[in-house]
Amino acid sequence: MKKRIFILGFFLLPAFVYAQFEQKVSFNLSVGSFKTFGKEMGKYDYDPMQMPHYKPGIIAETGIQLNLSRRFSVMAGVSVMYAPKWSFMIGDYDYLHYQISDTITEEVLAEGINKLNLFNFCIGIYPKCYLLPVKKWNPYIFAGLNFNFTRAEYTDNYFVDAGKVNYLPSDYTPYSPFLENSSGIGFISGAGIEYTSSDKFGFTLSAGYSLILLKEENFKSEYLVGNFNAILLQAGIRFSFLKSKDL
Repeated sequence: MKKRIFILGFFLLPAFVYAQFEQKVSFNLSVGSFKTFGKEMGKYDYDPMQMPHYKPGIIAETGIQLNLSRRFSVMAGVSVMYAPKWSFMIGDYDYLHYQISDTITEEVLAEGINKLNLFNFCIGIYPKCYLLPVKKWNPYIFAGLNFNFTRAEYTDNYFVDAGKVNYLPSDYTPYSPFLENSSGIGFISGAGIEYTSSDKFGFTLSAGYSLILLKEENFKSEYLVGNFNAILLQAGIRFSFLKSKDL
């Protein structure tokens, strides 16, 4: 009997040690894409809302994750989002398109498209719950609050081209009809799955929803006020260190 107990203990000891000595802290890094969405038109349906019409952008995120147990973690992270293009089509006409014509001959002197991009910087805290902590493929859910700085840069190409062809009105100055910047809180939630290749390395894939509250007073038109809503898709890695007996 003692011999059997000894043999059983010999095989169980490595598993016991692995279960008790877990990595306490993780470094996370991920990249991916996001797409804004929401109500497309303003109050009177003659001007488009700003946020829903950005083309898909890129997101990069990094942070430190404190593993409180095998199942629960808390991550503090920073992220940046950038969407380089905004577009709204009315039939075959681009809302940001312009054309400069000679008032006498009607010859087209210049034409082009004004530009509008989007940049967001975010700092947040996200609790995370793992659903199958003893499996290599481990799904998880997360949610959290963050603080955001959002900036939209408008490039008035009409101003540049009109000056080149000497058709710039004397009283014209570059002007953006869109929200230019805002800061405030946001919320994020989502789900993902992590593949753990060892006790130190993991690979993640996640999808989430981000809501950022934009300041109403920063909009140029009261009829175009709206918040930032986006769907996120990210892939990343997790590197763990600092072993602990507590997990």
